[in-house]
Amino acid sequence: MKKFRNVLLWTLPFVFLALIAMTFRPVWVSKGNSVEVTGVCQTIQGGSSSYDIHFRIADDNNSYYINRGEENCKLNAEDLLAQMKNKEITLLYAKHWSLLDPKQKVRHITQVKFDGKIIYSEFQNVKWLSS
Repeated sequence: MKKFRNVLLWTLPFVFLALIAMTFRPVWVSKGNSVEVTGVCQTIQGGSSSYDIHFRIADDNNSYYINRGEENCKLNAEDLLAQMKNKEITLLYAKHWSLLDPKQKVRHITQVKFDGKIIYSEFQNVKWLSS
């Protein structure tokens, strides 16, 4: 029993540190690490203190967001909604797991395509088209 306790005392801190590292690691952005989803744009919200822009697609329970999109990319959620509401959009999001979102319901957008154009992209050599 004492041996089990010692193994547990040495193992638990490493497991805890590994979980912390997996939770707070940065989102890796690349086309190879992105998944594409296409659907009808239901809502686009922004204006929060985080400057994120959140997208919802009809018949999809997930939420998609552009990290600090209003601040860094000068995108405007209201303008995007006026253009895209009830129209088909294509989102690429990063495959990323975190303890903060174990069911992966909130997804980090790496690229937004609308009407044959790239509206937003985190990939190199692509310029943003702000409205």
